[in-house]
Amino acid sequence: MKWFKWTVRLLTQNLGWKALSLAIAVVVWALVSNEPELLTQVRVGVEYKNLPDNLELSSDLVSAINLELSGPSGELRGLNDGGVRPEVILDMSDMGAGERSFTIGDGNVKLPHGVRLVRARPARVTVAVTAKKQ
Repeated sequence: MKWFKWTVRLLTQNLGWKALSLAIAVVVWALVSNEPELLTQVRVGVEYKNLPDNLELSSDLVSAINLELSGPSGELRGLNDGGVRPEVILDMSDMGAGERSFTIGDGNVKLPHGVRLVRARPARVTVAVTAKKQ
């Protein structure tokens, strides 16, 4: 019986503050949850980084990729209004001489918070490198 009295007192103590905080939480949730999900396409440049010094590129590079993105309308609107711009970054630090294909996905696409990659076109980028002539 003692635990019951303690529980009732815990629930009813500062009842006004608890009701106010619950109302604020519901309003914030309603504002955030009503933002529609949109789908958009953006064309972004490709950054090739960390090519070892003893290698040189021997193929034409893909300079831009089309990304199909999904996310809240506010975040996607920010892409065109000077917000955080998506980037495709291909890390070539572990490459050896020869050809390698990079799959464009979550691991090498930098996106703003809340934005998801649906599809990339092209979905793969192939890079060929050769050893530098000494």
